[in-house]
Amino acid sequence: MASILAAARVYATRFINRLLRKQWSFIVVGASGSGKTGLIEVLTKDDPNMTYFATTEPQYHDIPGENYSVTEIPGSTCLSPGISRILLSKFDLIICVFHETKPETIDYYRTLWKGSPPAPVVFVGNNVPGASADGSRQD
Repeated sequence: MASILAAARVYATRFINRLLRKQWSFIVVGASGSGKTGLIEVLTKDDPNMTYFATTEPQYHDIPGENYSVTEIPGSTCLSPGISRILLSKFDLIICVFHETKPETIDYYRTLWKGSPPAPVVFVGNNVPGASADGSRQD
């Protein structure tokens, strides 16, 4: 019970601090080919680039005029549960993307952290119309 209260206190403190600064930070994680970059493109740009390309290094997106930033970690990045907990705890929200037609993209999360997640989590099932299971366009 004490650990639950301690976690709630940490989340509440982080929430109040971010609210006062009016700046939120999100991290988008998922297996390779799950659609992380496409999701970020759609959410952050007026004219998203829907050409598939593999992200090879962490990407930071500061959205002009908005009160949030988005960081994307490549799906090929392998983090130990301890390191991922430290990294993910720095963000206000963890957005976990999986591809609806690729069940293996869900397996990515089995090793990302042990126990409860270090921040609030939202799972997003991605299935871009016209995309094949390997991420290429089929028009």
